[in-house]
Amino acid sequence: MYEITNSTKNKDLPGNYGKYEARSYYLRLYGDFKSQLPQPDFYPSPERSDIFILDFAKGPCGLKAYGAEAFIARLPNKLMGYAAPRVGHAAEAIAMLTEMYDKKSVFFAAASNELTPHQAVVLGYKNCDLRFVKIPAMPCLNSWIRDWANKFNAVALPFGLANTPEVTAGLVNMCENHLMIYGEPTEFYCAVSTGTMIRALQIGWPNAKAVGVAVARNVKDGEKGEADVVTYHRTFYQSSDFKPEFNTTATYDAKAYKRFIDEAKPGAIFINVGSDQQIENRLTNIKDWKNINSQREWGNQEAFTYA
Repeated sequence: MYEITNSTKNKDLPGNYGKYEARSYYLRLYGDFKSQLPQPDFYPSPERSDIFILDFAKGPCGLKAYGAEAFIARLPNKLMGYAAPRVGHAAEAIAMLTEMYDKKSVFFAAASNELTPHQAVVLGYKNCDLRFVKIPAMPCLNSWIRDWANKFNAVALPFGLANTPEVTAGLVNMCENHLMIYGEPTEFYCAVSTGTMIRALQIGWPNAKAVGVAVARNVKDGEKGEADVVTYHRTFYQSSDFKPEFNTTATYDAKAYKRFIDEAKPGAIFINVGSDQQIENRLTNIKDWKNINSQREWGNQEAFTYA
């Protein structure tokens, strides 16, 4: 299905740093920031008592919020822009942090016949706006958002919050917090898309074996580090053919879980980034979201004409 690079390069290792040096670097970058987010749940797998779930689906938001919190809180700009894909937890994480730190976020989405729950959920948070525009491709939308940000003194957040050292620092700090309570895992398993998470966690837990399943796209040089990554056998928008007993995301984390329970060594953990149920719970507070008109005409750029 997806092609996986053979390269073991981790593009988030600064300069010639190894994992241990990089860990110290990112912890210094994170500094003394005091998070307002709770510790994620940690419990044994329902199928095996010797392996564990690090579950971000039971908290206020998914894993991405833990990576991005300090970065967003410290931004001098109040206004942010982000390209919201049809599926993904980053948009909700940004929306939650927008409300928490009194920012304003504008989410730009590709026009379509109907918006998705992962897009609509941002409207459940204060100071968040969702706008639609007809696009030829996502890179084009990101370019338009950068132009909009320059015009209105905003920050164009990178797609998936990727390639942002401050977000990597947030994830490394999350690993440090877990390590101080539970110790370092023997292995960790997770779904892989852009690779931001699996690269950061290799730095945060430098002695743990990293194992992943590519669920959304080809994995390129520098994107997986030393992780053992295989491809899933279904396309991104198709749900997993294995359903875990806990709440998760059917098109994302669920696709890596079967490998975890089949192959994990004692002491291994599974990263549950978020869940569909998390999104559904928030949507109950958004009136008539399914009736929102998300279709636009070609050439209509109204979404970019105001802050």
